[in-house]
Amino acid sequence: WLKLRSECGRGRVRMRKLRQDGNVTEPRRRKRKRSGKAEVDDLGEHQKKPKAKSDNDEASEEYVTYSEQSQVERPSREGAFGNYGAVSTKSDDEWQTCRQSWEQVAHLFSRFRKKRVWQPFYYDGECQRHLKSLGFKKAINTPKDFFVKIKEEKFMDSVALIWDNPPYTTQGTKEKILEALVACGKPFAMLLPLSCLHAAFVREMLEPQHVQAIIPRRVWVRKTGEAEVPFKYLCWLCYRVRLER
Repeated sequence: WLKLRSECGRGRVRMRKLRQDGNVTEPRRRKRKRSGKAEVDDLGEHQKKPKAKSDNDEASEEYVTYSEQSQVERPSREGAFGNYGAVSTKSDDEWQTCRQSWEQVAHLFSRFRKKRVWQPFYYDGECQRHLKSLGFKKAINTPKDFFVKIKEEKFMDSVALIWDNPPYTTQGTKEKILEALVACGKPFAMLLPLSCLHAAFVREMLEPQHVQAIIPRRVWVRKTGEAEVPFKYLCWLCYRVRLER
C-alpha cells in the first residue's frame, strides 16, 4: 500500500511538471446535452411541459374573462323566487336552510322572537316554518321580488330584522343584495361564504363597528325533498344586529 501510494504521488508530480512545460494537452470534456426530446422520452408524451405564455396572451385572456363575467353579473331575473340573480343562474344556487341550522343560532336572536323577521329569499317557503317552530311567530317569507319589496316603506317600517340565506349567483349578485340591505337601514343577518369577511366590496359598504359574524362549524342545507347536506366555511354576516358578546 505504501509503495502504491508513493508511485501515485510521483506520478502526480511528473504530470504537474509536464503541464507546466506545456507538453500535455487537456482532454475536452463532453457536455451533456439535455434537449426537449430527452425530457419527453423520460416523462412520456402526456407529461410534456406546457408552453410558457407571453404577456400578450395573459392580457388577452384576462380581458376575455372580465368581459364574459360582466355580461352575466347583473341582468334581472323574474320569477317566484324574486328578481335577484342572472338569467343563467343554476338551480344549485338556491337551497333550503335546514331547521337545525336555524336552531343552532336562534338563541343569539332571541330579542327578535316577538318582532317581525323578514326572510326575503323564498325558494320553497320551508324556512318560514322552521323559524316559526323556533318561536319566531312573526317570521314572513313570501315569493316577492326582493328589490321591489325592500323599497316599500310601509312594509319595511314593520320589519325588525332581515334574516336569510341569499343566492350566491355571482359576486355582482352579492354586492347588489348587500347594497339594498345597507340602504334600507334595517338590521340584517345573511348566510354568506366565509371569504366575504375580507372581501373588498364588503369593507367598502359596511361600517366595521356595526359588523359581527357568527361562524358555525357546519350549516345544513337541502334541496326540496332530498337529504340534508352539511356545508363548511360559511358565516352569518350580521350588520347593526347588536348581538350580545
